[in-house]
Amino acid sequence: HALYQIYCEVCHGERGDGNGPIASKIANPPSYQSDRVMQFPQGRIFHVITTGSGKMRSYAPQLAADERWKVVAYVWGVLQNREGETQ
Repeated sequence: HALYQIYCEVCHGERGDGNGPIASKIANPPSYQSDRVMQFPQGRIFHVITTGSGKMRSYAPQLAADERWKVVAYVWGVLQNREGETQ
């Protein structure tokens, strides 16, 4: 949760709805609860964090691989309410 707050919440918002504090200054990022993003396996979310996508830059320089997986686990388990699901 702490890593998400530091690196993601500013754009993606506290609940992952794409409505973070600076979202109005950029094109809103997609909501983690959108039909499209809900179809992403955990590896796809990790890949986006690692390489970036659209206006989102890569966070690989800021987050080690294990930290990126922790963010994925938070997004998947808490924001998408999918804890315990298998891919």
